[in-house]
Amino acid sequence: MPTRQQHQHEVSAFLQKHLSIPDWTFSYPHGWGKESYFAKGGEKQYFVKVGVEVERYRAMAEIGLTPPVVLHGLLESGSSVLVQTFVTGRNPSRADYRERMKDVARVIREM
Repeated sequence: MPTRQQHQHEVSAFLQKHLSIPDWTFSYPHGWGKESYFAKGGEKQYFVKVGVEVERYRAMAEIGLTPPVVLHGLLESGSSVLVQTFVTGRNPSRADYRERMKDVARVIREM
């Protein structure tokens, strides 16, 4: 079974090449699922997702549902990579979803 960090070296090289920041540090979001990273280089911080449907995220960013897409492409292995602006926040609770059901329904409809 692949780990959630299997492409970290490729991600680092991709960020170095396209964002011209030589040293990156990575941390990992809580939870499970697709391979993703919080990447920090210098004063810049991003959220990086590997193996996702890039066009879906670009469309959601265009209508303001997700943070802006800074960069996207393919890693050496052929996996897709998406880099978004880092936004500080927290994971919503079930209560958050219940209290904002109309907003949740709008997001699902737009997605």
